[in-house]
Amino acid sequence: MSSPFRSADVTLVDPGPEDLVLPDALLRPGVKPADLPRFGDSSWQLAYLHTKATTTSLAVSWDWFPAEFRDTFKRLTWALINITTPDIVLARPGSTSRPRLTGSSLRHTVRAWKSFADWLLTRKITSMTAVDAGTLADYAIFLRDAERTRNYALRQLFALTRHWAYSPYLLPQDRIPMPPWDEHGTDDYLVAPRTSKGRNHRVPIHPATMSPLLVWALRFVTDFASDILAGHDEHTRLFANIRPERKPGEEQTLQAYFEHLRATGQPIPGVGKNNRGPAFARPAINVRYIAGTLGISIQTARVVINRDRAQLRERPLNDGANLDVPITGRINAKPWLEGIDLDQAPVLVMNLKTACLIVVSYLSGMRPEEVLHLRHGCCTAAGSDNDGVVRHLVTGLHFKGVTDDEGNTITDGEIREQPWIVIAPVATAIAVLERLTNPGDLLFPLDTGGPSEKAAWRGQSLPPVAATARIERFVTLANELAHQHERDHELIPADPAGAIVLSRLRQTVGWFINRLPGGRVALGVQYGHLQLTMSEAYGSRAGMDMTEILDLERARTLADTLTHAAERLRDGEHVSGPAAERYQAGAAEFTATFQGSHLTARQHRALLNNPRLRVFDHDDALLACNHNPLKALCDPHRGNPSRRTGTPTFDRCNTACGNIARTDTHIERARREAAALQDEINTGLHPHPIQQRHEQRRQKLLKIIDQHEHSKPTPSPEPPQ
Repeated sequence: MSSPFRSADVTLVDPGPEDLVLPDALLRPGVKPADLPRFGDSSWQLAYLHTKATTTSLAVSWDWFPAEFRDTFKRLTWALINITTPDIVLARPGSTSRPRLTGSSLRHTVRAWKSFADWLLTRKITSMTAVDAGTLADYAIFLRDAERTRNYALRQLFALTRHWAYSPYLLPQDRIPMPPWDEHGTDDYLVAPRTSKGRNHRVPIHPATMSPLLVWALRFVTDFASDILAGHDEHTRLFANIRPERKPGEEQTLQAYFEHLRATGQPIPGVGKNNRGPAFARPAINVRYIAGTLGISIQTARVVINRDRAQLRERPLNDGANLDVPITGRINAKPWLEGIDLDQAPVLVMNLKTACLIVVSYLSGMRPEEVLHLRHGCCTAAGSDNDGVVRHLVTGLHFKGVTDDEGNTITDGEIREQPWIVIAPVATAIAVLERLTNPGDLLFPLDTGGPSEKAAWRGQSLPPVAATARIERFVTLANELAHQHERDHELIPADPAGAIVLSRLRQTVGWFINRLPGGRVALGVQYGHLQLTMSEAYGSRAGMDMTEILDLERARTLADTLTHAAERLRDGEHVSGPAAERYQAGAAEFTATFQGSHLTARQHRALLNNPRLRVFDHDDALLACNHNPLKALCDPHRGNPSRRTGTPTFDRCNTACGNIARTDTHIERARREAAALQDEINTGLHPHPIQQRHEQRRQKLLKIIDQHEHSKPTPSPEPPQ
């Protein structure tokens, strides 16, 4: 075995085929040397560098690398792993580089190098010695002209900067010169910055999808969990009751069982049609159910069934084998299932875990990695001496910004100093998961059944990508139940933006709170104490925490509302109401100051802090609220500066408020509603009290329409021709 380094004066990277790629100091505990990649291997598994429980494969396959550059970039990657990042990279202005890269960052860098190697071959360049500053400049221009994003090009160029920074450690044939962008700056080689969606650009889940998804998840956690857990216990008991080996007298026991079924007119337990594979197109006897019920071996059951097959075929056979578990959960006062089949029980457990995952992820606001690393015993209840309210505290790991003394990312995270404060449904979901796990175990383990062989590099927890697939299966089951129980209004439609991933659940919380009528009240229902719970749980955490998401969505909501207001005014819409002038002035100020540009974090704050731009559309009340706390009749504390709110309370909207403005768009909606009410009244099908209520609402709408129309200025008469 040759030494990875060789030279009398300078240490140069030149590993031998049997040299280990990953240094011992960076490996996760318990890794066996025999499992680790060697320099000569065609694939290097970098996941051994990660200690997260959600770790998935981070393999680098050298077979897809151009053969002309394969050895060069293998040596370069070995250097990147085993030698700390050179100071010339760490000391760059604004650098966020770490002395050691994580496995995922390593793989991204290697992929960038492969793109460069592929491009070199298109230029008929087959060795690094032929790469000069002009070649690198041409590659940068190629990236600029390829219509890729600015950030993509920056990542590609920075990967080559790393290559150059490691050149003193590389063999002469592996080196490249200083890239021109490191000498003259990157702006000449990059497209102009494009308008982006900001730091948190994930698309919230559409309300039409999120609402029924949450309904079904909560229904599983609160209404169906006891049935599923009972089925799980019975399933476990039956399988434990199966004898591993044949014992004397088992055949007689089985024959007596079949005779009892015949005498009492009961069908033989079968394998349900949804659980039969292609090899069992016709109904089949459920051997495992019978063996577990009688406490005999599967071998005996198969011998007797095969021997007496002709006789048993004449007997009635059930399409399934329901466990001895009563169904207590209800939908529309009816049992949600007729029974839990032996083979269905593990599937229901899987979907129950998924429901718990949705509830915890959405109603706690935790990041996906934080949720997936929760362990049995993480949730405790704590009372408050001040208000007597019981708060549920969740203790777990966090990962964002967790580094060691040298600035390297600590991939296994650290215990969060302040526990998350969650509401009762989250605590219930965690309690359900604890019924399925042992003390100290992960709540969302990768394996859901018995023991299985796993690759040594794989983490113990469910990875986010697998969680996405499970949510898809949960949606399918929920929709099947909605159809069966004739609750089509609770069907979960496909989200227009694509798959429901865990990170989007967290982003959706902010959208719901700020966009929907009564959103702040909904926050109170979901999170306990309005902003209090959220600030207690997230206020001291740096980065994009929940309070930042709420503020960001509130600023986006204001921007959207003011944009629509400006468009209505440009279209010539009339504005009425006591706050009409403030509505027009706010739209004009927003257009002059913010519209048409990407809002930075500072501009978001400026928008939120400008009292003249607090315009909120209230569709249900057919108005726009130009919120002035001193005039807000919806705020019972408006006379108390220390208790005034900065946003309207739509569920207490008062039509006499001085903050109201209405546009032609609001009035058109009022006309449509009034017409619909008149149609309802004309049918004569409603009881008298409902007819009266419809008429009262219609008269109120007609009054609003009349006031708006009479406030329009009288057009000046046209001069005579």
